[in-house]
This record gives sequence, C-alpha cells and structure tokens, in this order.
Amino acid sequence: MKKVLLSISDELFILVDELSKKKNISRSELIRNSIAHFIECEHKMEIEDRLEKGYKEMSGINLEFAASALELDEKTLKAYEAALTEEICDGDKTRRDL
Repeated sequence: MKKVLLSISDELFILVDELSKKKNISRSELIRNSIAHFIECEHKMEIEDRLEKGYKEMSGINLEFAASALELDEKTLKAYEAALTEEICDGDKTRRDL
C-alpha cells in the first residue's frame, strides 16, 4: 500500500476525525473509502453522460422512424376508409336496384 501526504483544512480534519470515530475506523480507512466512493461515483456519472448522449442521438432517429411509420399508417387508413366507403356506396346501389 502506498502512503500519501495529504493537506486538508482544520474543519475537514475535524469532520474526518469525528466520522472515523463514529464509524470506529481509522482516518486512513475513512479517507480510502471516501476516495474509492468518489471514483465509483465519477465512473457512474461518466456512464450516465454517455447514455444521455446516446439517447439524445437516438431521439432524432426514433422521431424520423415514428414519422415515417405514422405516414404509412395514415395512407393505409385512408385506403381502408376509401374501400369501406366504396363498399357502402355499392351496397346502397344494390339495395336500390332491388
């Protein structure tokens, strides 16, 4: 294990000392744990940043895909409605002919 000389404010030293006593661990262990936790949080934030960037990039692609699917749905619906209208009109003619 490597040793590091660390300068901290008096206020921070008091907080570290109090917390280490409360947790019944050495100041060194508390500082090691704190550094490890900080690094873990930084790593998670980097992953979240990359995910956010990816979601933003995909949002444009997804919007284009949804718009083209909507356009196709609208065309299909219009064709279906036209076919129904035609069937209804043809049915009315057949009834009138009877």
